[in-house]
Amino acid sequence: MALNLERLSEAGIEIHTLLATGGGALSHIWLQMKADILNRPIVSLGAAQSGTLGCIMLAGVACGIYSSLEDAESVYVKVRHTYTPDSGKHEHYNKWYNKYKKCYEAVKSVMTVDQEV
Repeated sequence: MALNLERLSEAGIEIHTLLATGGGALSHIWLQMKADILNRPIVSLGAAQSGTLGCIMLAGVACGIYSSLEDAESVYVKVRHTYTPDSGKHEHYNKWYNKYKKCYEAVKSVMTVDQEV
């Protein structure tokens, strides 16, 4: 995920905050670690089934119940908790991330899809 965020940044797309839903968003330890590793706030949302909730919101807008997705969002999307990155822990994780990038570059050519396999 860190590598993806890095590539997006190189393309001029900055992601400042991440939203978390689903089963993984129920673990406080996991979300705090992700915030520390990625050095970005992570906001966990109250809805466990965000895909279903998105469909409900779109249907509400399509049927005229809500005038916009923003109106539907104000009704349905609730923040459960915001995880703020710890800069000290980020520095620790970043050392491992830099090692990961070196390993990734070393094996990238081996891990490509090969027609002979």
